[in-house]
Amino acid sequence: MKEAVWLNGLLEDLGMELQTPLIIYGNNQGALALVQNPDAHPRSKHVNIQYHFMQELIHAGQVTVKYLPTRLMITDVLTKPLP
Repeated sequence: MKEAVWLNGLLEDLGMELQTPLIIYGNNQGALALVQNPDAHPRSKHVNIQYHFMQELIHAGQVTVKYLPTRLMITDVLTKPLP
């Protein structure tokens, strides 16, 4: 998310008009729920500062996260072994 926000800022500085808010797709429903929910959960005590940074971006309206099933993830071809 940090890199996406940075690239978004760079492209805006170069004069490109971009979609707001920036959409980040993920296939881990637990992670998406944890980022979207501002309430702390006892099992998430170990989560570091990056989690809070992501929550701040979401609540500020700069970024939104959406679920995308694994079978529709185009980048999975580049990150996972194929049979």
